[in-house]
Amino acid sequence: MAKVDRVNEELCHLLNDTILYDLKDPRINNRFVTITAVVTSRDLKDAKAFVSTLNLEDLDEVVLILNQASTFIRKAMFDKVKLRYMPKFLFKRDPALDTLSVDKIITDIENELKNKKDED
Repeated sequence: MAKVDRVNEELCHLLNDTILYDLKDPRINNRFVTITAVVTSRDLKDAKAFVSTLNLEDLDEVVLILNQASTFIRKAMFDKVKLRYMPKFLFKRDPALDTLSVDKIITDIENELKNKKDED
């Protein structure tokens, strides 16, 4: 496993812990926020963190809140990790969730067509 991969994995775990235990924003509590992956730049100064929530309708608002709190999150993580630079985080919607939504729509359409066929 390459160094960047180990750093990405460790940052992912630390982001989840920091959001859960250190971020006391009432707008984000009880929303079941999960960081699914972190991708850092080669120089480890920037990172994209992909966000998921249990309720997909809240996802865009949660991403906005996390981006507003990114400086706090970065400072809270600084003492927990041994890196020369703590990356600046950009929180983004997990693209895998969009695929899941499309799969659900296709399944719903297939079920609807099957039900129509059974009615005929």
